[in-house]
Amino acid sequence: MKNLSKREKFLLFTAIAFMILYLYYAYYLLFFLNKIRDLNMKIKEIENNKYKYKSEESIKLYTGIPKSEESFKAISDIKSFSDSFNLSLIRIDFKTPYEVKDIRYSSIKQMKLYAVPVEVILNGGYENICNFIKSFEENKRICEIDSVQFKKSDVSFSAYINILYYFLTNDGEVERGNGTQYESIKYE
Repeated sequence: MKNLSKREKFLLFTAIAFMILYLYYAYYLLFFLNKIRDLNMKIKEIENNKYKYKSEESIKLYTGIPKSEESFKAISDIKSFSDSFNLSLIRIDFKTPYEVKDIRYSSIKQMKLYAVPVEVILNGGYENICNFIKSFEENKRICEIDSVQFKKSDVSFSAYINILYYFLTNDGEVERGNGTQYESIKYE
């Protein structure tokens, strides 16, 4: 080392310094950089899954709570459920929709949530009426059974069921299904 000139000593120390930096980078820093890259990839994957999950949830929400009243679908559901459980449908009575003020879902706060009260009167067996109510609870369209009253006759039960159907609007105007109003439909 004593025989080396200043320039050669400088080059030797610089080479040793670069070698130490290379070893630091290759064995220590590169390990952490790879871990950071893997974590960033996992974060992006989780974000993509989150957006996919949110889009699936919003599709379910809009399937369960449509953007119009869709009275014809409600009538169809009620009629098909009553037929499937051998119940005689006496009356379907649609009341005036009203705005639901208590919205807990932040994803629908920009829209207005409305409820349409529907009164259904049925005759049939007690178990069939209970199965009819259960079919509404399992339906893909979100509705709420508000009240149920039973009256027993000699042959069968009569059920007075109040159902709340929900729908969303952007501008606060209530769209009636197909432009018609279903006030009361009687079946005999």
